[in-house]
Amino acid sequence: MIALACAPKPDGSVDSTATVAPSPPPPVAAPTTSAPRASAQSSVPAPAQRPGTPQQPATSDIPAEDLSVVVAPKLSQVDTTITLRANGTELIFDPATITLKQGTRVRLRLANMGTFAHNFILVRDESDIDQLAERARDASESVPLSLKSKMVVYSNIAQPTKTVETAFVVPPPGDYTYVCLVEGHANTMIGKLRSTP
Repeated sequence: MIALACAPKPDGSVDSTATVAPSPPPPVAAPTTSAPRASAQSSVPAPAQRPGTPQQPATSDIPAEDLSVVVAPKLSQVDTTITLRANGTELIFDPATITLKQGTRVRLRLANMGTFAHNFILVRDESDIDQLAERARDASESVPLSLKSKMVVYSNIAQPTKTVETAFVVPPPGDYTYVCLVEGHANTMIGKLRSTP
């Protein structure tokens, strides 16, 4: 079991949430006597969920159609960066234990060096893991968004050889479980975040 104790330290600006710049307005035609045009909206509609679709790392170049799966909050600064790894065919997180101070702003990277897809879910209460895993399996999703309130933070899927990022603020003191909710992984691929005062 490996424990990381990280003291807060400024790390520069980080924004792992993708944004889409509005399209430039179309050229204005010469005035006519027809009715005035309705103003165009620049918002991007949320796409429907696409279960089973490989997802890309959460970086600033996420395509517009994948915006709804980017989960990292917008943090102008982080205090520390933690990297979790998945290796080979083992269904474990490395490290299995992380110790951080309450309120620390964390950028978390999940580096998948393994042969299966994985994700990172930090749950509010360990007793909810079975329900989350069942809902993820039944919905053919790796993150059951209908149970979002039971999660502190979650990541996109990290396909083999890929790395995904998310960011969060360490919750109040206590032990929190993190887990991979890819089908069949939740029973063994678990770790512990220890939040200290």
